[in-house]
Amino acid sequence: MKKSRKKAKKHKAARRKPKAKPKLGFGAHRVHRNSVAKHKPKPKARRKPKHKAAKRYKPKKKAVSKPAGKQKRSPSPKGGRKSSFMAKVDSIVEDIAALKIQGAKDIALAGIKCMKIAATESAATKTEEFVEELRKVGGKASAARPTEPALRNCINIILAKVDRYELRRIQNIKKYAAMSCDKLAKDIEAMVTKIAVIGAGNISEGDTILTHCHSGHVIAILKEAKAQKKNFRVIVTETEPLRQGVQTARELLEARIPVTYCVDSAIGAVMKKVDRVLVGCDAILADGSIVNKIGTLPIAIVAARFNTPLFVAGESIKFDSQTVAGMPEPIETRSPAEIAQYSELRGADIINPAFDVVPAELVTALITELGVMKPELLRHELGF
Repeated sequence: MKKSRKKAKKHKAARRKPKAKPKLGFGAHRVHRNSVAKHKPKPKARRKPKHKAAKRYKPKKKAVSKPAGKQKRSPSPKGGRKSSFMAKVDSIVEDIAALKIQGAKDIALAGIKCMKIAATESAATKTEEFVEELRKVGGKASAARPTEPALRNCINIILAKVDRYELRRIQNIKKYAAMSCDKLAKDIEAMVTKIAVIGAGNISEGDTILTHCHSGHVIAILKEAKAQKKNFRVIVTETEPLRQGVQTARELLEARIPVTYCVDSAIGAVMKKVDRVLVGCDAILADGSIVNKIGTLPIAIVAARFNTPLFVAGESIKFDSQTVAGMPEPIETRSPAEIAQYSELRGADIINPAFDVVPAELVTALITELGVMKPELLRHELGF
């Protein structure tokens, strides 16, 4: 028994010896290490990438902290609401300046909309602060198109009503300002409806009418004449540089009104076929002159040469009372890039006036909500 125990011990010792041999060759040593790794995997070595991944998550923690920082900058809803309504106003003003909103009537309505946004969304807690905000908004809108008295007049009407309002509590005056905006917008739409009916009465069966640019009043008159079952044709000029006549032509075609489209320089060639010229206007001056899209003056001169009557449609709110005192109507000059690039014409002075001034003697009559009249008589109708 003792011998068998000794043999067993020797056998165990013999089995342990290969594990403890330090003097194995290089290749055998590598095998030994690999064999140990197979039987005893090292979890710690595999956890190291997890620690690296944890470091990668640190930027996420920073990203979470950023919104908290932004909230601290505007903790009160007052500041947020204030900047929000001004952003809306700026967007509309940009559309006016970029001619995305066209036509004096639509520009005026856009200005009224700006004022209503200020009235309904202002966070002002004092009347003086609120009125100052309205003035700021009105100034921005008016500056977008300087040759638009209808826009300026609408802004001034709203501001005058607010100034005269007796109840000076902030909530009352805000509601009154918003109501004034709504009423003025409805009044303008009612003016256009009246002008459409009056103007349609001046269109005869079989007429050929020439128009220039895009005017909501002209469109309204022609649609009303169509509704009265009158047959007529409209010649629409291209109206460079932004081809605003395209919009006019599209709207007339949608109303099933026959359209002939031509370039601006063709007015001499087509005028002998025209029975009357019908255009809108952006401003009516004290001496009866009218301001309209550039190119209107040559049309008026050619029309006079062919004895073709020229009618101008526009509501009385387009009258510029500043010209009564002798102040000139500001004529907007737009970017030269609308017509040519400086690189194409190096050394040239590129000009791009947006409007023409047509003298009263070239205008047959004004078509307003007050009736048909000589342009120089409008100031007397308005009490100037």
